Amino acid sequence: MKSLLSMILAILMGATLSMAQEGPNPETGEKQPSFEEFLRHKTDYIVTEMKLDDATAQKFRPLYEELQKAKGALFQKYGNAFRDLRREMKKTNGQVSDELYLRTVKNEAQLNFEDAQLERDYLNKFEMVLTPKQLYEYVKAEKHFKAQFWNKGKQGNGKKDQSTRKGESKRN
Repeated sequence: MKSLLSMILAILMGATLSMAQEGPNPETGEKQPSFEEFLRHKTDYIVTEMKLDDATAQKFRPLYEELQKAKGALFQKYGNAFRDLRREMKKTNGQVSDELYLRTVKNEAQLNFEDAQLERDYLNKFEMVLTPKQLYEYVKAEKHFKAQFWNKGKQGNGKKDQSTRKGESKRN
């Protein structure tokens, strides 16, 4: 379960970073938010969903943003392996070395491991400012944000979420 969560978080960070790059979106022509803008939006969303009072939010925000920046740096460190593999496959018509496959898989494993360590470390920091119920609300808000993020991406590609009926929203 932890490895699945770690993998999902790693994938989300990769998508987060790629979506948070500045410049126009090639599909829509709209300017994409910077990482800082995206982070502010995400932090505001999480704090609102958790229904934190101002004093608690003031303590939580810097820790949460610190975690997200650490995850971004971690993805920058290891997350390029899949991009490099895809580029090489494109250049060589699918013929890539076993070494590149192995490096990609090992980078992914290391990314998942270090991401899980970050989560554990920051959970301990969050416990210093949040109640157990607020920690639960944090996890729930993160899941909801990810679901919205992925559903938005699907809708942007012309795909619809089959698990949600018209007019209903999906919520954990």
